[in-house]
Amino acid sequence: MPRQLLNIIFFILAGISINACAENKKAEPMIYLLPYGYVGTFFIITDIPTGSPVEYEGKSRVYRIPANGVLLTRFSFNRGWYKSTDVEFYFLNKDGSRTLIPHRWFGSLPDTTENKNDKEIYIFPGGTGTLGLGHRSADHHCKITFVKYAVATKPQVIKGIKEINLDEFFSRPPFPCQ
Repeated sequence: MPRQLLNIIFFILAGISINACAENKKAEPMIYLLPYGYVGTFFIITDIPTGSPVEYEGKSRVYRIPANGVLLTRFSFNRGWYKSTDVEFYFLNKDGSRTLIPHRWFGSLPDTTENKNDKEIYIFPGGTGTLGLGHRSADHHCKITFVKYAVATKPQVIKGIKEINLDEFFSRPPFPCQ
């Protein structure tokens, strides 16, 4: 194959790849409302037909995290890219007002004096995943998709915070895939 033809094919494929990246879907903005004073991990389980109804505030999805830390929602998984300013976390105070949780921590958290003395509250992203529940459900293809976060101070994380075990959480009916 002539070199000129290879160059043309390369540039066509590169153009297609760049165009595909440029057209990636933007995720919807999100607002997370946590019970006042909540400390620990929390999960958003998506695509649950019997879950909390879809709720929007303007163009932002609203996720109201319950006291047990596991929100089952009818929202589909929020695929796509977003900027950090598209995601807000708040404590929902008893009077209905909100307190912004402005700090986020990414990466590992070394056990240092500085971190042990930091009293600010942070959101710690925990990632996304799926959990198969087919062995527990009449629907043997049952699986859930989740997003995981934690909210705490650095000293609380260093000492150990409440971790929710989803496998244990879904150990008793009703199962989300029935």
